[in-house]
Amino acid sequence: HVNITTSPGRVINSLQADVQFGDEIDFANARKATGVSATFSATLHPGDHLTVSATASTRSLHVKDATLGSGRLFLAQIERVRASYSFNSRSFVRMVGQYVQTDRDPALYLRFRPAKDAGFDFSGLFAYKLDWQTVLYLGYGDQRTQSGITDRLELKGQQAFAKVSYAWQI
Repeated sequence: HVNITTSPGRVINSLQADVQFGDEIDFANARKATGVSATFSATLHPGDHLTVSATASTRSLHVKDATLGSGRLFLAQIERVRASYSFNSRSFVRMVGQYVQTDRDPALYLRFRPAKDAGFDFSGLFAYKLDWQTVLYLGYGDQRTQSGITDRLELKGQQAFAKVSYAWQI
């Protein structure tokens, strides 16, 4: 296990790398495996009002099976970017995008698994503080999943919302 963390300065606020490797368990097929998991992240402050954070994670599992064969069982990846912009002390906007993909070798599974799963989620939020106890929120979300027919990300669902939050004082 290796973990490296640094805070180089004001603009590049933090950098982190975390890597784990060694013996693992293939839970889907109840057998021993070896694997590698790695996560890399960074937080940036390019200006007084903007914060951007990014994370990339990957995990792979390798198996040796006398019956099914040997090789990489799967490779899973997650990339996530989050940006927040504060207009002033009363309002901000936040956007988050996340892509998830898993590539598998179906021949190494005991039960059918698709060779690839993928999806992308996006969300946006705007908040405005009307006074010290009332906040108005407006948001939007979008989910997309990989189609087995077209091999493209297709719209799965969308939602929009509005909310007023009020703190009662007793």
